[in-house]
Amino acid sequence: MIFNKKNYPFIILVLIHLAMLGFIFLKKDNRKSYLLLLLSNTALAYLFEYIVLNLFNMYTYYPKFLKHQYINNVFGAILSQAIIIPITATFITAIKIKWKGKMAFSFYFFIIEKIFIKKHIFKLQTWKSHYTFLLTLLYFYISDGWFKGRHSFILQRITKFFVYLVIHANSLYGFAIKDLYRFRLKTGTWREHFIISPIYSIIVSLLFTINHYKLNKRLTGFLIALTYVLDQTLARFGILHFRKYVFLPLHITILLFPYIVLEEEKS
Repeated sequence: MIFNKKNYPFIILVLIHLAMLGFIFLKKDNRKSYLLLLLSNTALAYLFEYIVLNLFNMYTYYPKFLKHQYINNVFGAILSQAIIIPITATFITAIKIKWKGKMAFSFYFFIIEKIFIKKHIFKLQTWKSHYTFLLTLLYFYISDGWFKGRHSFILQRITKFFVYLVIHANSLYGFAIKDLYRFRLKTGTWREHFIISPIYSIIVSLLFTINHYKLNKRLTGFLIALTYVLDQTLARFGILHFRKYVFLPLHITILLFPYIVLEEEKS
């Protein structure tokens, strides 16, 4: 289903923005700083999308990468909020683009949105296109400020939480499309699942962030046990359905893997 005419605009944009990311990593020496900025920008975009798309359904994406429409909708959002827009914000910060360039990129996204609407691969519900222009412009300035303040006590800790959140949320989305797990509370719909799942990722990521700063073997073991108990409790109450041996290895991997990436930067 990848080679569908509805997917080509998404694919083209992803390739363009991956090239922009490649340019950053080729031209800049402090690649780790920009990687952390990219993940922070992605997390901010995810939190925004959770409110606008998951909770309030203010617009809908219509790619045809997957079988189920709502999963396609979320996948379109992930391409936008994990790749296209965050890479653009990181690129603008890395290249030190001024206000005129920022406005040009915001207008670029405004035009893309209009093209997507015309091609029937994006539909506005209660969202307005001028929101896209204004909020992407604000987002670009937030990215600049985040990078300038990246050594601050607060932003370093929020950044670490964001890294865990992006890794965890993306992993769970991959598990969802493979039908390895599902949240069900009342309706059992995919929309309900994608309302609950990010909350779960936020809780687990907060716990992992606390563990990262303590770096205590006992606490690490306790958190692994705690996440296991949390999963089993949710399963017992019929809220979480998952295949055996899926979540525990995921938690252990995510808990241990980012230590090198999250090592403190030197001021």
